[in-house]
Amino acid sequence: MCRNASRSRRSGCASHCCTGTAILFGAAIGLWLLGASLLDVAPYMYDALHPQLMLLSGNTGEAGGHDWIYLFKSMGLLSRAQLIGGLTHKLGALAVLLALGWAGWVLRLQYPR
Repeated sequence: MCRNASRSRRSGCASHCCTGTAILFGAAIGLWLLGASLLDVAPYMYDALHPQLMLLSGNTGEAGGHDWIYLFKSMGLLSRAQLIGGLTHKLGALAVLLALGWAGWVLRLQYPR
């Protein structure tokens, strides 16, 4: 919609937000946030098999209250919790690295030659 508007009707902020590179940069930030979230949740997934992390309740997951124990047990995947947690950590790290590379590429596209 913004691309078809005449130049006289475009304001500075609106035209910047409607360009393809701004949208791509926002998507790269979204990918980075997804990767950071995966990195944050991976230790709790890994901990589900042999709970040792202190939870907000002040207990470890053995006393109850560990969501990942419940989720993995209900799906029959508790024995693979450490594998899934490790893979989630690697996927999160890969997403962060890809997002940084993607954002750098988008910024390079915006740099005037």
